[in-house]
Amino acid sequence: MNELDEALSGYLVTLAAKVLKCSPDNIEWESDVDEYGFESMEVNQYCVDLNKFFSIKLTPVVFLEVNSLQGLSEYLKKHHFNSLETTLL
Repeated sequence: MNELDEALSGYLVTLAAKVLKCSPDNIEWESDVDEYGFESMEVNQYCVDLNKFFSIKLTPVVFLEVNSLQGLSEYLKKHHFNSLETTLL
């Protein structure tokens, strides 16, 4: 895992734990986001926080496409690489 991947995975897991009010240890990187309690309100808040942190315009619909935080990471790297690099590195 490179520096960007490590920083991004850490941020996505930490943010998920914050939004879901649980320990980051309870968040499984490859598991379907539905498995750890993401409902529409949590998905909306997660997107708001991601958009603010990375200065991007992500909609909750992306969660229907990616299913996991690992999938979200790949999506973000593909579509918002420059914002990730600027913010995390």
